[in-house]
Amino acid sequence: MSTILIVEDNVDQLNFLKEILEDLSDNITILSATSLKEAYHLALTHNIDLFFIDIGLPDGSGMELAKNLRIIEKYELTWMVFLTTYTQYILKAFKQVHCYDYIIKPYKKENIISITKKLLNANLPASSSNKEHYISFQMKGYILKIFIKDIVYIEVFKKNCTIYTCNDNFVVKKMPLSKINEMLPPEEFAQSHRSFLVNIYYINEIKKTDNLWEITFLNHYGSVPLGDTFKDNVLSKLRLTKGALQNSSRSW
Repeated sequence: MSTILIVEDNVDQLNFLKEILEDLSDNITILSATSLKEAYHLALTHNIDLFFIDIGLPDGSGMELAKNLRIIEKYELTWMVFLTTYTQYILKAFKQVHCYDYIIKPYKKENIISITKKLLNANLPASSSNKEHYISFQMKGYILKIFIKDIVYIEVFKKNCTIYTCNDNFVVKKMPLSKINEMLPPEEFAQSHRSFLVNIYYINEIKKTDNLWEITFLNHYGSVPLGDTFKDNVLSKLRLTKGALQNSSRSW
């Protein structure tokens, strides 16, 4: 069971959001608040898995609420989505409190459903813990969270780690490959080179070019080297993982 807290002072918009989320899954509990004070009390007395927070509230800013929530240990990494008509606050929201996303009013039902399903897997029996689904890093001024299922491959160069995902690339400074490898599920990732980790579910082809082995990926431009030292381990994980075998072109 997952718990969502909606912080919205407009009663009509609040009820609209509640109806969408209540129809989404029986595994979701919906709480609501129309002020900062009420929202903060609910956050302290419950375990919230996802916040929808209106930036403009009668007794203050939703940004201030988010900052105060981030101070609470159990909400340091909890998903937050901002509700706003003021697009000028969006960059500030990302930098200062690391919100996951934002929704511009008036709300669109499909946007609410898409974000909620992605963050809580609301179409499945939900768990109150999301930690196994993402990795997080303390950056300068914010916390970076990346879904593990979105990671295609990882490269470390001069102690800086670049994480290549389906949609974007992220650089984490002073992060050795061995440390990030420990954060990832071993059945899904394999080291292909002293500087690379690959998600075996995204492997499209393994081929030899000019006496060098390389890996290419599904729906992703570019390739990474496959060292002789690591080749057997990569191939072994491909064979053991049914999903990876189905996605692979099996050129290897």
